[in-house]
Amino acid sequence: MDVSIVVINKNKESVIDECLKAIVKQKGKSDELIVIDDLSTDQSLERIQAWEQDIDSILSIESYENRSRVRNYAAEFCTKDIIIFVDSDVIIGPKNIDIIRKIHQEEDIVGTNGNVFGNNHDIQQFEFLSGFKLEHFIDAVSKNFYILYEHSIFFDHRFQNPKLTKDEMNNWENYYTTCASVRKDTFIAVGGFDENIIGWGGEDSEFGYRINKLGRIKFEDSIVSFHVPHNKNLYSNYGSFLRNMYYFLGKHQKIDYEIYSSFLTHDKKTVKSELCKMNKFIIEQSENNEETYQLKEQEICINLCDAKHSTGGINYFINGKTKTVELMGFAIPFDDNYFKNAFLSSKCHILPIPLMCKLLQEVLRVSENVFLKKNIFKYKRYDGKDIFDNDYRMMLGVYYISESITDFEIVDVNDKYYKIAWKNGANMYLSKKITGLCKLNRTNV
Repeated sequence: MDVSIVVINKNKESVIDECLKAIVKQKGKSDELIVIDDLSTDQSLERIQAWEQDIDSILSIESYENRSRVRNYAAEFCTKDIIIFVDSDVIIGPKNIDIIRKIHQEEDIVGTNGNVFGNNHDIQQFEFLSGFKLEHFIDAVSKNFYILYEHSIFFDHRFQNPKLTKDEMNNWENYYTTCASVRKDTFIAVGGFDENIIGWGGEDSEFGYRINKLGRIKFEDSIVSFHVPHNKNLYSNYGSFLRNMYYFLGKHQKIDYEIYSSFLTHDKKTVKSELCKMNKFIIEQSENNEETYQLKEQEICINLCDAKHSTGGINYFINGKTKTVELMGFAIPFDDNYFKNAFLSSKCHILPIPLMCKLLQEVLRVSENVFLKKNIFKYKRYDGKDIFDNDYRMMLGVYYISESITDFEIVDVNDKYYKIAWKNGANMYLSKKITGLCKLNRTNV
C-alpha cells in the first residue's frame, strides 16, 4: 500500500532539514512526498528546494492563517491511497511510515495517530527543563530518536490520565496532524478540512470528528514524533482555539463536544457518565414541575434536561423563530452579548456549585442581562461524585473559570427571578472574548 506524505511549512528554516531527512530515510520507492510552503519569509523554501531530488511536488500557497486550506490544496496533488500529514516542525519516528502503512491494511481503519513528544514547550522552557541547547538536542534526536524516552518532560500529555484504555484513545479527540494519516477516499468523502476554522487549533480535531463517523481512528503507541519546541504566542493561540471550539460546537451541536470543550480532560467517559447520573437526578426531581418561557426577540432560555431532552436543552428566539438545541449550556455557540436577555431554569439550583458557576459565566458571556428563576420547587442540589474539581475544569491558559458563587452579584428582582451579574472585577480574567464566529454558527444552531 503506497502513501502520499504531505509536509506543510511556514517559516521553519531551523528544523525543516531534519523533518525532511527523517521522512526521506523511510519513504518507499512508490510513495510520494509533497511539500507545500505557505509563503515563508525566512530561508525555509530555499532549504526545501535543496531536497528537490527527493520531493515529488513542491507547492506554494498563501493561506491567510488557514492551515485547512493548505492541507486541502496539497491533498489535490496526492495520488496514493493513504495521505500522511506531517507538520514541518516535526521529526517523525524512524518506523512511522511502515507502521501506518501496515495499520491501514485493516478494513475499518480510516486514520491513524500516535505519540507526540515535546508538544507544549517553547524554546526557553525546553532548554530550562532539559538542560540541553535545542540545536544539540535536535541533532541527538536525529541520530537516536529514542533518546526522547529518557526524558519524561517530553511525554505526550494524552497519557497523563491512567484511566484511559487503549480503545478510548482511538477517537477523534486525539487526532493531531503533527503526524496523522487518513484514507484518501475518506478524505474526499468528508470534504477535507473545514476552511472556516482559521488560526491556531481545532481544525484537526474537527476533521477527525467527521472521519471517525466513517470508520475507526487508531491511536498507535509505536507511531512517535518529536514536535520541535518553538516560540509561540500562547495568548493569541488559545484565543483562536476558543473561537474555533465554539464554531465546532455550533456546527455539530453534540453533547460530546460540549463536554470536550468544557472540561480539561480526555477522560470524557467519566465526565459523561457523571453528567448522565446528574441529568437523571434533575429529571426525577422536576418531572412534575412545568416551567414555561414566552421568549421575545434576542432572548435565550437554559432549561437543562427533561424527559424530551435528556442531555439538556437551550431554547432561543432569533429572527422571529424559536429554536431548540440539545446542549446543557456549559458552552453556548454564540458571540459575546448576542442576546438581550437570558433566562435560567430553576433546575439550575440542582447543579453542583462549580457547574452552576460555569453555567452562569457562560450565559453572562452571551447575554446582556441574565435572570435566574428562583428555587420555587425547593429542589435539592445534586451531590454526586465530585469530578468537577480543578483537574476537570478547562482553563485554557487565558480563560478563567469561576470557582465560587461569590464572583457573582445576585439581586432579588421579584418573587420569580434573581438578576445575575459579575461582581466588580470578578470577570477581569475573561481576557479573550468570543467574537467573530462564523455566520454558519448563527444560522445552523
